[in-house]
Amino acid sequence: IAAGYSQRKDTHRGKRSRSAMQMGFNRADGDEKDEEEVRTLRQRAAAITTAMIGTAVGLTCAENFLFVFFFGGASSGGEEMAILIFRSIFPVHALAAAMQSIGVIHKFLEPAGSKGGGRFGVGKIILPAVLLHGTFDSILMGINVYIESAWGAYYKANNGREPDDESFVPYN
Repeated sequence: IAAGYSQRKDTHRGKRSRSAMQMGFNRADGDEKDEEEVRTLRQRAAAITTAMIGTAVGLTCAENFLFVFFFGGASSGGEEMAILIFRSIFPVHALAAAMQSIGVIHKFLEPAGSKGGGRFGVGKIILPAVLLHGTFDSILMGINVYIESAWGAYYKANNGREPDDESFVPYN
């Protein structure tokens, strides 16, 4: 048992008897033999974190492609690549998943008597990640509103006429 973690003795999840929990055994479905748990708690915690971050990175990849190629409105391949690179610089889903994995580990792997162990609700698990993601989205939306309002003011001042220079931007 690594890093001060110990097995939860009062769990009701899964098909484990009290004596099997105390010895660190798991009972397979329909199998009467007890199998010894071969992974330490630290390894199980690392597996949870890795799985959650891996899933978040896959979600991020799919979301980025949807935003860029279907909803992005980029006019050239260079703009699409710039948007993909910019969105890849800030891995907000991976950070949110890492934050959530800490809560999942507290809830399911730490003993009930330890600080925060077993008494970690769903709200405590997802709230920090929701706040991080919401803040990130709010900042992006604020930047977008600023750019759109600058273009709106430019078009209003120039009677809807496009700029002569294609590299002109009204928000510099």
